[in-house]
Amino acid sequence: MPKRLVKRYWGNGIQRVNDLADLFEVSPAAMSYRLDQLGVTDERQRCLRQRFVAPHHRPRGRVMA
Repeated sequence: MPKRLVKRYWGNGIQRVNDLADLFEVSPAAMSYRLDQLGVTDERQRCLRQRFVAPHHRPRGRVMA
């Protein structure tokens, strides 16, 4: 199940595991596993960005007051 084809079908609206499994002639369990691998079913991974938080910076050496 090539990544490009799975994502193409998914993006074109074929998002039921059984329908995709039929297209690729695999079991629904295998298709479900592949979708998990590609991250297309997990909205948190695709839609939410991780916010970068810089570590607290402490100046080195002497600090002038």
